[in-house]
Amino acid sequence: METTCRWKGTGVRVLLLALATIVAMPAQESAGDSARTFVYSAKFVCKDAGVPATDAARAFVPAVYRTVVNLHNLHARPVKILVRAIEAHHIANPEPGASGRIEKRLAPGQAVFLGCRVIQEMLGGNADVPDKVDGFLTIASPLRLDAAVVYTAVNRAPVGLNDGVTMDVERLRPKIVYRDGRVDEE
Repeated sequence: METTCRWKGTGVRVLLLALATIVAMPAQESAGDSARTFVYSAKFVCKDAGVPATDAARAFVPAVYRTVVNLHNLHARPVKILVRAIEAHHIANPEPGASGRIEKRLAPGQAVFLGCRVIQEMLGGNADVPDKVDGFLTIASPLRLDAAVVYTAVNRAPVGLNDGVTMDVERLRPKIVYRDGRVDEE
């Protein structure tokens, strides 16, 4: 009888230890949220390339190119995001590209998009004048987001012919950046 009681007592202690561990997990996860950042990277193109591509400096065929990045907060709590835009230049250009940033708080379930107008404003350009820009957007968030990029191109055909339109959608997968500098691929 005494052996049975000890076994039951040990089982209860193990069960209580397991329950304490499970109850403590959410606190550990939320502490871990601040120790890592989900970083999404997207190529953007906002150009009206009317000149045929004749050399490496003009890599785009004649068309109108647009990019839209869509972000969705799937969580039941708000999330703060940081969006950075960096303009790319030809490798022989000694000047660095323009850069800019936006901080935004997404409400639970909220979805937003960033298109060429916002990107051009971030880079110091006029949103109403289609600058010829391309580069990269990075989106940093302490929580995982649903993120996708939509790329469109309209090929301006000669008068009387239909324009050619292409569209591509790419889901963005984050890199996980830890406070200690480690980076994991998703």
